[in-house]
Parts: sequence; structure tokens; C-alpha cells
Amino acid sequence: MKRAAAAAISLMTGLAMLTGCSRAEVEETIQPLVADAIEESDSEAEAVKEEDESPLIPEIDTDIKIHAGSRIAVVSKCVKGEYWKMVKKGMEDAVKEINKAYGYKKDDQITMTFEGPDNEEDVETQINTIDAVIAENPDVLCISASDMDSCEAQLEAAKENGIPVIAFDSNVAEKKLVKAYRGTDNVQVGKMAAYQLGSALGKMGKVAVFSAQQKTKSVQDRVEGFMNNIGKYGDIEVVGIAAGRNIDALESQIREFSPKICGVWDEEKAKELAVRVADTGTKIVSGMEGLLEIAVMEGYEILVTAVVGMIGIRPTMAAIEAGKDIALANKETLVTAGHLIIPLVKEKKVRLLPVDSEHSAIFQCLNGEHGNKIEKILLTASGGPFRGWTREQMKNVQVEDALKHPNWSMGAKITIDSSTMVNKGLEVMEAKWLFDVGMDDVQVVVQPKSVIHSMVQFEDGAVMAQLGTPDMKLPIQYALYYPERRPMRGDRLDFWSMKEIVFDKPDYENFRGLALARDAGKAGGSVPVVFNAANEFAVAKFLGKKISYLEITDMSEAAMEHHKKIAHPSLDEVLDAEAETYEFLKKQWNF
Repeated sequence: MKRAAAAAISLMTGLAMLTGCSRAEVEETIQPLVADAIEESDSEAEAVKEEDESPLIPEIDTDIKIHAGSRIAVVSKCVKGEYWKMVKKGMEDAVKEINKAYGYKKDDQITMTFEGPDNEEDVETQINTIDAVIAENPDVLCISASDMDSCEAQLEAAKENGIPVIAFDSNVAEKKLVKAYRGTDNVQVGKMAAYQLGSALGKMGKVAVFSAQQKTKSVQDRVEGFMNNIGKYGDIEVVGIAAGRNIDALESQIREFSPKICGVWDEEKAKELAVRVADTGTKIVSGMEGLLEIAVMEGYEILVTAVVGMIGIRPTMAAIEAGKDIALANKETLVTAGHLIIPLVKEKKVRLLPVDSEHSAIFQCLNGEHGNKIEKILLTASGGPFRGWTREQMKNVQVEDALKHPNWSMGAKITIDSSTMVNKGLEVMEAKWLFDVGMDDVQVVVQPKSVIHSMVQFEDGAVMAQLGTPDMKLPIQYALYYPERRPMRGDRLDFWSMKEIVFDKPDYENFRGLALARDAGKAGGSVPVVFNAANEFAVAKFLGKKISYLEITDMSEAAMEHHKKIAHPSLDEVLDAEAETYEFLKKQWNF
């Protein structure tokens, strides 16, 4: 009996694959190790020490001259989320300590501004913010760079204007442009991840690491630390690597670990990498064909599909055909091709394990309930940033507004989908396929705090709910190690601070995307394909500031009205429907 096992860490995105020994062999090896892996006393265990002996705010040397009334300008990667709120609080505390140490009061006090985008991926907004800050001529500029290369011109300008630059959290490519860097040793973080993965897997098996295009220095360092150390842990072997276009890091990793295959999405970058590593035995592949080749390669058990959009359909189907289990974090695959995927899963006798937090919650609630019939699935939704708004109020919503999700830190596309409630509509359709229920058997429940991830109501009236913090680590781990639950660090729910859990009804009238998704799911056939394709097209145009916010759902509605339904579309017909939808919208909106 085969054993599907994997571990997810922050530097891994896209696809991950691993293999090991038999179930019995793995259990025998892992069981004594997992619970106390962190307490091991060997040299590698030193990497996981949490305590830092240095104080959070070092003793302030008042012999260093700091002018009264100086202004510190901070430009962060992001200003939302608990992490960045803590960063801001720490800096504010440090400024207070400095003022106290120097005796600065009132107009003499050192001041600080803290600015940045609402989303870590919004490089353009961060660069514009740096430009604006430099124009104000602060005494010191502190930055955490989202893109290690893109801010070079701004740092040159700061240097020319005599503004010293301090990098924190994530450094820049041209280190000569900063006076100092203060942050995590991210290479060591990657090393810690390698150690914990190696320990959890019983130091056996093969691992393929997929990393999307990374522009952030801290992420690159984590990848480096992971890749440079994972090979040390027993029988774990790196067999495949993939990235968007970061071929410098890929070359280094290829030479270190000699993987069988390496995928680069960008074809030109793939060609360049192939020349660089021609003296190695690693095969370089690119684009969709490269993903397909890696998806069906021998020597792994479970494929995690975490790409965004319909691009995930073909690799997922190819992996199923090859007999691989699927951990699904790509809802569009089932929304548009569920009628193809589910029969194929049954035919090939593989497992389809949900990774989305809501569907993982439902899956967890159903465990041990074999034979007890579902009366209703209660799919929870936060309601997004515009919960309670009317369409009239949303008329002038800008990109920056829609990217301010109250609970979750996600990519731009899914964040916009959450704001329109389209994402919840897609999840309803996904639940239909995953749990073999009708569209009317899935009820959306708005739970603003995202504490209850979803619920199941059974025929006897009992309701089971899965609760947890708004964090994707648990659903990922649960899918990868299913049916086992493994120890995992992280935050826990504090019931004493929650006080109450509030529920609201979904607003189908003002959030047209949710209503249209329901209509598409009920229609079936090729209609969900058209809905999804139109939404992907519209969101891209909105993010590019080419259309208004309300036009996102207008486009979906227009495309659905124009489309002639195909009852049972083949894969080619699914892809054709997507392309035809794009062409229709381009023509209708004059793109």
C-alpha cells in the first residue's frame, strides 16, 4: 500500500511531489521521530532554536549623534496583516526608546512614518511610495523591498540626496546602496525548513520543489538555504525543480543536487539555463509541455496543484492518468472540468484530496461519517472588504480598495475574487464535485472572522464544524499526510478573546458574482467554463485599471448570455470555450 506524504513550507508554490517506501516502512521509521523531532540534540537540531539571546531593542548608544526632530521614513512591503502590524509596533517602540534615551520631547522628538502597499505583491505601489518619500527628503529611509531589483533607481536617488538607506526584513540586490541590513537570516530559515521536512518524512523519499518567479531577496535566500541542506537528510533526494524565470538560483541548485529535470515557465530563460548547465545531466523543460512532463514523471506519489486558473487542468489530468494522488488547491480545475476529472479519478483509483480551507474543513467533518447522509453543506465566507455594501456604493471601488481583504493574505486575483464573492461561487461548484452533492445542497454562510472554515449538516440535524485560525498551513498539511494528523507549530484559537461568532446571509443581489456562479453551476456543461474564463479575463483587466469594478460581473453576465451551452464538453471543447469567451469580451469591450 503506497504512502503519500509531503510537507509544505513558505518557499514552495505551484506543485510538489514526493515518494518514499511502503506505508509500513514509513510508519515504522517516522512514528518515533515526528513528535520530538525538534528536540533532537544533533548539530542540525540547533537550527531550530527559537530563542535569540540578543535583546529585541539593543541598548542605545547615546554617544552616536542623532539630531533632534529627525524623521525616519519607513516603506514596508505591506501595511496589512498581523506580521506587518507587529513590525510597525516594534519600530514605534524603538523610536520611543530612542527619544527617551536622548531626552527628546515635544518638537525635538524623533518621528517615524510607516507606509507601503496593501498587498506584498504590489511592487508598483511600493516603488511609487518610495519615490514620494524621497521627494519629502527624510533624514533616514528604511525599506523592505518586495522586488530586490526594481528599487535600484530610487536608492540611487536617495544616495544622491544624502539620505541613508536601511534595509530590513528583505534586502536589495545592490547592497552598496544600503548602509545596513537588519532582518532574519533567511538562509538559516531555509535550512530549518529542510531539517523539519527531513525529520517529518523519516529522512527518506524523493522531493521535487516548485518555486514560482521570486523577486524577493528573503524568499530567494530561503530557497537557497533549503536546497543547500535538504540533501543532508538521509535518503531524501531532490528529483525535480521548477520556477518562473529565476535561472541564477536554478543553476546553483542544479549543480548542487543534480535533479533529473528542471522546469522553467519562460521559454527563453529555459534556453539560457540549458546552455549554462549543458555539462550536467539535468534535463531542462519549459512552459506547459514542461509542466506535463514533470507531472507524469516516475518516482513520486502525490501531486499538489496550486496554480491559479484553468492552466491547472492539463497537468492535473495527466498526473491522474499516471496514477498519482492529487492534493487540489486549484479550484478552477473542478469548476470547469469536474465532469472530466471525477470520472477519471474513479477510473484510475487515485485519491483527490482538497486543500482549500473550506473544502478541507468539509472533508475533515466527513471523516468517520461513512454511511451518514449529508443533508446540507454549509460553506462559510468572510464576506470580503465590501460586506454590507450596495452596488451603488461599490461603483467607484478602486484596485487598492478591493485588495484589502480583512482576514486573508492572498494573491491579487483570488483577493479580487473574494471581494466580488466570485471565489465563494467557484467554491460552491468545487464542493459539488468533491462531495457529490447538488448545487442547492451547498449553502453559503457569511462568517466574517473566518474562524469556522465550513460545516456539514447531516440528515439527523446534527451540524459538524471545523474551526481554526485563518491560515492555510493546516489544510495543506492535512491533505499531504492524510489520513494522519501531524504535530504543527503555529497560532491556536483563543476562545476567551473571540467572545462571539456572528453569521450573516449572503447578498446575492448586490454581489452578482455569487449569483452568476450559482446559475452557472446549475446550468452545468460548458457554462461554468465561460463564467470562469470571463471572470479571469475581467479581473486581469480590472487589476490593469482598464475596466471598473462592477464591470467584472458585467463581463461574466454578458459572456454567459452570449454562449451556446455544450452539455458534455470534451477537454478540447473546454479549452475552446475559454478562448471563445476571451475573443467575445475583447470585441464587446473594444480591447
